Amino acid sequence: EKFGVTLLGKIPISLGIREGGDLGVPIVAGAPDSPQAQAFCQAAEALATELSVRALKPTRLPILNFD
Repeated sequence: EKFGVTLLGKIPISLGIREGGDLGVPIVAGAPDSPQAQAFCQAAEALATELSVRALKPTRLPILNFD
């Protein structure tokens, strides 16, 4: 909130995340029922939601002055 950035999620740190990464098996594939995998899925859903909302908002392009 302090920086005006949406928090998408909090991922609990665990050794399984690193080990799965080292083996090429993401935690969501290797342990899909774990709290860490659930947190990744929730963060991915929050990201998709945020991107969808932002895509619907008109963009403001900067005004360039060449005086």
